[in-house]
Amino acid sequence: MTANRPLCIMSGLLDDVRRFDPDLKDLDRDLLTIESRFKHEGLSFLTVALPTFALAFDRGLALRRLEHIPGFARNRGRQIPKFLSGIVSRVFDEFTGHLLQDVDLSHVKSVRQILLLFKKFGLSEENTDALDKKAKTKFFSTDDELVGLTFDDTRRHFLKMCCQTILPNLEREEEHVFKHGPGAVAEGHLANSKWRAIWEFIQMDGNLDCLGMDLFGLSDRIDLQKPDAEPPVLRGRAKLISVAKNSTSRRTITIEPVVLQFAQQPGSVLPERVP
Repeated sequence: MTANRPLCIMSGLLDDVRRFDPDLKDLDRDLLTIESRFKHEGLSFLTVALPTFALAFDRGLALRRLEHIPGFARNRGRQIPKFLSGIVSRVFDEFTGHLLQDVDLSHVKSVRQILLLFKKFGLSEENTDALDKKAKTKFFSTDDELVGLTFDDTRRHFLKMCCQTILPNLEREEEHVFKHGPGAVAEGHLANSKWRAIWEFIQMDGNLDCLGMDLFGLSDRIDLQKPDAEPPVLRGRAKLISVAKNSTSRRTITIEPVVLQFAQQPGSVLPERVP
């Protein structure tokens, strides 16, 4: 994307907002502010500063009062920033900062569209790799910390109460079994090949108890049990990857083996034969 392309996109969005409400003031001035700060701060103004404004805006909606937003100046005696004041003043009182009565949700939507337009803007491969490494390092660090986690008597008491309340209710009626999710699996299976992989697993290993499926009545419906079979070992491992959260961070997710993903998706039934 060329250097001025983000500004062209933002300008087009502001034109759309103006067409929605021709009475809005200072949108031309707001565009000049965007152009000036983009020139001096670079893409981070669009990908970091504006989403930070959006977080404060959302927090103000929740608290019914807009607080000061660092990095955005206010006029003397005003509680809302000068930037986007023409439209933000349709949501919050410019003098008190309190949420107005009967706010038009279209104005809220327009503010959020402007502020979040470039939140997930693509980064260079170098920056993406750095954020990927940071996210995975944090994941393993948290995992290591949990190994030595201990509970005092009070926390142990509440944890026990939660387990006694929740776990017995996890059992499902027989008609609630499993299905494949839309996401990727570690083995790379797609569409019907996921079903074939499940049936191959059942035929080879002989039971589904290793998945806890015996709790849900599913293993009783499969006439492939081997009386003296050893508990099967699930083949394949989950893959840890990271996906974009925003322009400054990524979050970790795992791509599960097909058998485990199948067990995590309630709401379907096993087919009578492989498709």
